[in-house]
Amino acid sequence: MCSTYNFLLGDEETIMPHLTSESLCFRENAAQLIANLGKCIMAFSDSEKFTKAYADLVESHCPYLSNKQMSKTQNFQIFNQALYRMLRRIIKDIISPEVALAWRAFTFDATSSNILGVPFGSRPDTQQSATSATPSHRSNTRPATKKHSQVDQDEVDKSDQPWTSRQPNIDEIVAAVKIQKMWRGYYVRSLKTARTPDTAQNARVSEILKKCWPLIEANAEENGLFLFREMFKKDPDIMPYYPFYKDERSKISYSDYKGVFHEQRPMSWFVIFRDIFYVKEDMLIVPSVIVPINTCVLHVVDNDTGMEIPRVFQKVAPYVYKKNKKGFSFVAEARTLEYPLASGNWRLRLIGSLSSLPTPRTHEVCCNFVTKEIRDYYVPNSKNIIFRQAVKVREDLFVSLQMNTSTRGVYFKLAVLDNNEEVISAVGKGHVVIPAFTFLRNNTHDDFDTKRSGSRASNKNSPPAAPANKDKAADKKKKK
Repeated sequence: MCSTYNFLLGDEETIMPHLTSESLCFRENAAQLIANLGKCIMAFSDSEKFTKAYADLVESHCPYLSNKQMSKTQNFQIFNQALYRMLRRIIKDIISPEVALAWRAFTFDATSSNILGVPFGSRPDTQQSATSATPSHRSNTRPATKKHSQVDQDEVDKSDQPWTSRQPNIDEIVAAVKIQKMWRGYYVRSLKTARTPDTAQNARVSEILKKCWPLIEANAEENGLFLFREMFKKDPDIMPYYPFYKDERSKISYSDYKGVFHEQRPMSWFVIFRDIFYVKEDMLIVPSVIVPINTCVLHVVDNDTGMEIPRVFQKVAPYVYKKNKKGFSFVAEARTLEYPLASGNWRLRLIGSLSSLPTPRTHEVCCNFVTKEIRDYYVPNSKNIIFRQAVKVREDLFVSLQMNTSTRGVYFKLAVLDNNEEVISAVGKGHVVIPAFTFLRNNTHDDFDTKRSGSRASNKNSPPAAPANKDKAADKKKKK
């Protein structure tokens, strides 16, 4: 192979480290975007220079100005939201209502709510305000009677909450709309005045923006990359219009987790590793396991739904992992054949389209487990039940279940029952696995009493929940 450009040729370990870095074209555009932003900040007090610099900034983040089929308004909204997200991350130590107003004037945005996440207070409760409004009776002042104080408090409540018992009429709605209209006009005019040179508001806004600029410029390239990434998250359809689109298609992110599995005896089943990974944002991920065992199978289970991610040729297929509450269980299991298996190393590799790949809680994947094994003989019966075993746990227990028969051609189902209701099951031929399941601790009367004592009065008389029994059952099926 020959080329006029430098290139790499090799295996996965040689190529992948070079695909994780951003392309030069992407970095150059990101740096140029921040540079144009700085020019706008420095020229904010000069109308002519600001107009020219702002045109360069628009051209940097909106490369399809001449395309009539693309919405320019939507692009400006996306850019503003991405800019605000970047500012919240960079200038979080100096954020204030005045700084937020300055950046509103810069983008001339009067519609977005709380652009920098400025905390604000709320109106106190009516009862509290009524108490604070009631004068204290001291010295020679005659104390009011209880009846008069109750009447005064009722009047205050009615004056502070006039809409609790009725709906506004047409005239009141029109009046409210007029007030909103007047306030909106005043707010927009104040932003316009702040953008007008040779005004006190413009000078103050320019001073605040120049105060923020050193924090942005300190890491200009990374901030530009972050800004572009946020824009593409909000609208992925605009990405093909940027000059670095083709380079970004080949960029990947990956993370490796390594460990050791112990020596195993012949004809046995074991778990190589198992852990719960939490997804920070929706992304396409391809997991793979590198281990010197031909019988190794990787399972990925969505803990919110209990559904397993599809596999193709015993490998987990590429899948868009979405953020959930309980995470995803990654379980690698294997079987030994006629010969014992020596200990060795394993590696889990997650390949994704974004840098924030899923991670376990402890940042280390668990590979040491306690195994409970039951061996017995099957006695034919009319219900075709191979065995039934009760499981009781003191705390919630995260487990993997496996069952195999001495006759490899037997079809059977392994099921977990809760009060004789099937919770999860798996069907196999001679061998079946439930990769991830959590046995929940049974509720006891002591637990209920403790919970009831800390609950609200309305729930004190609710009856205790009956304890649930978790069973494992396997039903034998006839051969087809």
